[in-house]
Amino acid sequence: CAMCGSDSAPPDQPGNNCLYATGRFCGGICPGGEAVRIEAVRVTGMLDTPPERYFDDITEMMKQVFNTPASHCVLIDPERCWFKSWQGRWCEFEQEASYGGHKVECPREEGWCNYILVPTTAEILIIEDATMDARVSLNSFVVGPPYFRSYVGAPLVGSRGERYGTLCVVDFVPRAFTADQYALIVNFAALAVERIEGNKPLQDKLDETLLNDVWRNRHLDLSLQAAFDGVLMLDMRDSDWPIMYANPAFEDACGLTKRELVGGKFWDLFRQTTKTRTEIGLFAGVGDTFDVLVACSKTGMLFKFRLLPATSDRFAPSKATGLPAWAPFENPARGDLVTPQGRQLVRTSEIVDPVKCFWFAMFLETCEAASSTATSIGTCETLSSSEGSHAFSRSSGTQSSVSSSGYASPHGEYFVPDGLGVPHVGPLIGTGSFGKVYRATDANQCPVALKIVDCRQRDDRALRAQMREVQLSSKMDHPNVVRIFGYETSTNVCGKRTIDIIWMVQELCDLGTLTNASERGLLRQERLHTSPPDMGKVLPTLLDVAGAMEYVHGQLIIHADLTGRNILLATSDQSPRGFVAKVADFGLSRYTHGRGLATQMLGTITHMPPELLRIEDPVLVPESDIWAFGVVAWETFHGKCAYKGKSAPQIVCAVASERALPWPVDAPCEFVSLMQQCLRTEHCKRPSFADVAARLSFLSAARLPSE
Repeated sequence: CAMCGSDSAPPDQPGNNCLYATGRFCGGICPGGEAVRIEAVRVTGMLDTPPERYFDDITEMMKQVFNTPASHCVLIDPERCWFKSWQGRWCEFEQEASYGGHKVECPREEGWCNYILVPTTAEILIIEDATMDARVSLNSFVVGPPYFRSYVGAPLVGSRGERYGTLCVVDFVPRAFTADQYALIVNFAALAVERIEGNKPLQDKLDETLLNDVWRNRHLDLSLQAAFDGVLMLDMRDSDWPIMYANPAFEDACGLTKRELVGGKFWDLFRQTTKTRTEIGLFAGVGDTFDVLVACSKTGMLFKFRLLPATSDRFAPSKATGLPAWAPFENPARGDLVTPQGRQLVRTSEIVDPVKCFWFAMFLETCEAASSTATSIGTCETLSSSEGSHAFSRSSGTQSSVSSSGYASPHGEYFVPDGLGVPHVGPLIGTGSFGKVYRATDANQCPVALKIVDCRQRDDRALRAQMREVQLSSKMDHPNVVRIFGYETSTNVCGKRTIDIIWMVQELCDLGTLTNASERGLLRQERLHTSPPDMGKVLPTLLDVAGAMEYVHGQLIIHADLTGRNILLATSDQSPRGFVAKVADFGLSRYTHGRGLATQMLGTITHMPPELLRIEDPVLVPESDIWAFGVVAWETFHGKCAYKGKSAPQIVCAVASERALPWPVDAPCEFVSLMQQCLRTEHCKRPSFADVAARLSFLSAARLPSE
């Protein structure tokens, strides 16, 4: 490999006092690996350019909204984290720039922004207290100047899935926020990306066919329209709707200056046409998305704006960014926060409640002079189904100045079926190849997870896989398997197309994935990446998984994609460690009768056994899950992902050449011996989950010391 100098995939590479050596990543999130991502950053034409007001306005807004002393917009190239915009205290990093003035950058291995390159799918990076997070607790910016303590970074996700860098807020004291607040910075990151990708060098780089594919896939992204046609952010706590943010495109579209807009009142600059302000406010009260016709007080021109909550994931659905399940969210029925048991949220009164009152107003079009409003508006125009994910209902009455989508929540792209029993959908948890998962509350005001699968681009094979997950999961009844409370299918209309939607209401596991918990150090003796694992947590957690998989195999089912991201943690009063592990995601599972299945199906390559990776006659057997479990155990013990940042060919080479995952010499011998048996090349020599569970139970009870 030209990037890391390796012919295979060393699984354990610590960085510069950090968990991963991200500067040596060569595989990873982009097809073609890290080299493709770096090239995508280069062709934006943004690196080493002077500051721009567009980005400075965004970072200043984030600094204000999150009430932090610093905010920045960063691009990540091979050697450094380069700051396109920075606000606040950055004197430690400022250097003279070739274009005059100053620039800010830091070595890539020292920057925290690198961690947005680690997850398989785009996720926000949240570090509430750096001294208690193993990923960065020994980082030079934590143990030395400027002594950072908290960080929130939303990935800058490009149109083809590449991650250019981050939009971040930073503080020098521990901080925690809500899921809605995290959703807000995700949407402003989407606005930043639209500007980044609007540069001509990038457009020239894309061939016409690919460019058409990009725009076709992104026709639902309101962020695209907001960046090029204009957007405001409004504070609806005040009945006059103070304007907090305006981008240059909005100024140009409406003929108003930033001085007139930012700090001004929306209803001083614009006046309603036929609907009263109270009537318009009713649409906002339910988190609806709606269009409004208003007249400019200065010019008399009539404009159509689209309003939606600034925290809504409908702003950029094609570039959805996951928020960890442990981030608190509001239960609207009770008005309180849903948080993992025993976890206290550091609430800051200036921002916790207001963030739900921040709304985007996007410029759609100039209609005509306001003097002819009465005759020109007529019956209210509905939101066009070609502009959104639904066929929207027509508003009643004539001469209406508002048209509504009929949403009952700021989150989610589709109407929730009434029979599902989920009256409220909360912020996004995560995304995958088969759908999105949201926080939600059921009819009894209990928190649940809502999985939504959009089948518009699914072939019959993929649809069968999704229905298989529904059918298999709904029949599972084990304390360490995520429960399915109900499911439904529905049909929605998008343009002229009919879309089938699959809905599943699942148990909400409020501590997120085992992978995330391991990386943050929750299963270590101390929250340091150099700290030994806490076997009092590691062994019972793996026993939970082994017990669940013994049950699954007893149902004649092969999971086929057992990874740390498909194992979820939930708080529990019954467990001494305060949580239990539960197996989830049966989308690739197969029924079996004790025999192997010939298959071309792929799971997660880092957890695939030799019998699935071979070129000729790949086969899926129950023992394939045992191999995956061995990899999960290695990751849980080490607190990091195996082969992270390595390419698929490197991983295949490592597995095919029987280069075993290494264990430290002071690891418990019997535990290591068991896991090495799970990772035997010949699947017939691996133990069963019944054997694994029995031996883990013995080890957990005995708590053998390291030998």
